[in-house]
Amino acid sequence: MRSYIFLLGKAQELCRAELFHVLKSYTIPFHEEGSGNGYVVVKFDSPIDSQLLLSRTGGTVKIAHLISTSQILAPELLTEIIASDQKKKKITFGLSVIGQEKADVVALTKSIKNQLIKKGFQTRFVLPENTQLSSVVVQKQHVAEYILIFENKTNRWLVGLTEATQHVDEWARRDRGRPWADPKSGMLPPKVARMMVNIAISNPITLITLLDPFCGMGTILGEALLLGWRVVGSDIHEEVMLKAKKNLDWLQSEYSQIHFNYHMVSADATHISEKMHLQNLDAIVTEPYLGAPLERRGEKIFQHGALVSFKEISNTMRGLEKLYIGALREWHSLLKKGGKVVIAFPAVDVENREFSVKKTVDMCENLGYTLAEGPYPYFRPQAVVKRKIYVFEKK
Repeated sequence: MRSYIFLLGKAQELCRAELFHVLKSYTIPFHEEGSGNGYVVVKFDSPIDSQLLLSRTGGTVKIAHLISTSQILAPELLTEIIASDQKKKKITFGLSVIGQEKADVVALTKSIKNQLIKKGFQTRFVLPENTQLSSVVVQKQHVAEYILIFENKTNRWLVGLTEATQHVDEWARRDRGRPWADPKSGMLPPKVARMMVNIAISNPITLITLLDPFCGMGTILGEALLLGWRVVGSDIHEEVMLKAKKNLDWLQSEYSQIHFNYHMVSADATHISEKMHLQNLDAIVTEPYLGAPLERRGEKIFQHGALVSFKEISNTMRGLEKLYIGALREWHSLLKKGGKVVIAFPAVDVENREFSVKKTVDMCENLGYTLAEGPYPYFRPQAVVKRKIYVFEKK
């Protein structure tokens, strides 16, 4: 048996949900050993392919295998761990500390270096900007990163060696390198799109058919295609679909080793069954229209430069509820039994009040679904409209 530490991204609830959905899609038995702020520890019956697993997920930042546990964080102990773990006498190492921000990483690193030199190692170290090394630094400087996690529940330290780190440049290229984007509409980042796609399916299935009926620039479609899924994209605006197709063509040229299986349908999301030839879908994954963009100035909310009242925000949410209820009713006939809808709903917090589409969630049973998971919040710090991701399952 072997235990691994999974470091998660900022939207921890969503990242965690995605991780366990992906793990369940593999046949290797596992169970959770522990978790804390920003990490999960999982034990497997046999070693895992960390690089492959990390390439599948959008919300896991690093994977490290657990080397040791200790009640104290002594330089001598860490030196022995590194010396016995490293096969070469010339190493570049670094420490990332989680759960104990007061730890003196600089002093600890320097002490370990001096002791390694005495043991005959040619050693250099890299220090983190705060308490953790970035994935970019670990990759580009070929750092042997040792992750030190203080578990408050057990009052002990976990020591792990990083095996895989998220390819930040690749995610950024998919986000900012594509031909078409629409930042004014608050585009879904590829990482979040990947997480939504992954939580749609838990079981190992060779061919999965997915629909995004509000496909926009094609972000969700692209992430599903990179996983080898068959996808259908649809939008009511034909010019948007043309841009989405150009983005998918660009993505195909960037990942030519993967065969893309997709087609596009121009349709209203609430009447899409009239245009769909495929039925029995495995999943519908989408970020629907979230309303016109809002901006915050102090405690006030503005839209297109005009002050927006509570009543106007409430009316907007009621209009979106009608759209979403109509869409969910329409999609029910397209899904197979047990098929899932993974959807991002909007929420706006103003002066300690939340405006949301609660009625849509409350009506899911009447529409033929069960609320399987969620909500998983995702939002940027400056965002006015927050996303809450729900998973509905067809009864």
